[in-house]
Amino acid sequence: MTALDLQRKPEWQALLNVHLVESQRRYADHGLEWGVFDCCTFAADWVLSATGVDPLKDYRGAYASMEEAMTALRVNGDGALVRALTRLFGPPVAPALGKRGDLAFRKTERAVGIIATSGPRQVAYFLGENGFAALRMRDIDGAFRVG
Repeated sequence: MTALDLQRKPEWQALLNVHLVESQRRYADHGLEWGVFDCCTFAADWVLSATGVDPLKDYRGAYASMEEAMTALRVNGDGALVRALTRLFGPPVAPALGKRGDLAFRKTERAVGIIATSGPRQVAYFLGENGFAALRMRDIDGAFRVG
């Protein structure tokens, strides 16, 4: 499969703001739930909102724990989150080249997040078991273009 052909909706900036606020509210109300609201669904729900394309369609409902998520990656042929992201979005770019609304990847945590700001203090938000974390671009390993 080749990378998804994504185009952001004209109102994507407002949609990103809404997604970030609603995600924080959702975490406060329900916490993290594997396969329902985790780092991958947080990022994929953003892509779906911004473009109308669901990059997680092959994985939704396929896992309910970290171990099951890793199994789903193996079953779907990617074997690792970064390979799945590369298949879906194309090769990663250097973190400094990521733009607001693109996805961010952190290798040590095997996590995907969303680049939420722009400018010299650009950060990406990641969702984990302890809530949201904002990481500066120098602390991420790569960015994936969303449209």
